Amino acid sequence: MYARDDAWNRGFPPSIRYGKVKTELPSPARFCIATSTGFGAANTVDNGSMDPSLSARRTVAWRVRVRGMVQGVGFRAACRRHAAGQGIVGWVRNRSDGSVEALLQGLPPQLERMCAWLQSGVVGARVTGIEVEPVPLEDPAPAGFEIQPTR
Repeated sequence: MYARDDAWNRGFPPSIRYGKVKTELPSPARFCIATSTGFGAANTVDNGSMDPSLSARRTVAWRVRVRGMVQGVGFRAACRRHAAGQGIVGWVRNRSDGSVEALLQGLPPQLERMCAWLQSGVVGARVTGIEVEPVPLEDPAPAGFEIQPTR
């Protein structure tokens, strides 16, 4: 996680501000919906067209919807910093239903790490679940990771 020294964090002990959560993600050949109770087999969609040995070397794109209390807590800015640090390109934006949506483009291991981070997010956010779906690569590919307007 990223350390922030601003008015939002002052007064909180570092152990509260900067927690780490260990999350196990599905293999690159499977996509699923994650909830606060974890990944469920009933919600998993098998993508048989992806060979795990090839997908680890090939750029892919995932659309991710993060649900819960994720707006108004610096989630998008932290998402942009974290994605840029992972070498992921794409965008993030608020949705009118209170969720946050992101398009992530990179190697599957990078996207898996990003999704693990999205499950906990930032201090003040309460993530109740994430939805991950593979999407076609954007053409042309985004140059970096940006915050887009609410949709």
